[in-house]
Amino acid sequence: MKTVNKRPKILVVDDEEVIREFSKRVLEKLDLEINTANDGKVAWEMVKHNEYHLILLDLIMPVMSGKQFLLRIKRMSRCPPVIVMTGYGTEEVISDIRRLGVFDLMTKPIDVYELRRTVAQVLIDTGTWDAA
Repeated sequence: MKTVNKRPKILVVDDEEVIREFSKRVLEKLDLEINTANDGKVAWEMVKHNEYHLILLDLIMPVMSGKQFLLRIKRMSRCPPVIVMTGYGTEEVISDIRRLGVFDLMTKPIDVYELRRTVAQVLIDTGTWDAA
């Protein structure tokens, strides 16, 4: 049985500052600890040195794409669940990303209620958070 963490740690990875700040503001209201990264390379360094309970990941980013980042973290022994956020939700992209084992996929623009609900559900399902 997993120990329920009262304040799960989430990493939001997106090259768009407005998305990072929006996600951070929305999720901090759920009393979650939120870190942000502006590309996959920065996120990779953060994941190597921190334990995250969930990662919100954009696909299209400079330096290291979301897909490249996802392929790297999937090789880790302690890979957290990943929710992909994308503005490019074609059937081909969605199918490709789902094969990589993401927990969920959200299309931009992100809805506040969908973001809260999806994040809460992942954290509850994985036993890392008790929303009560």
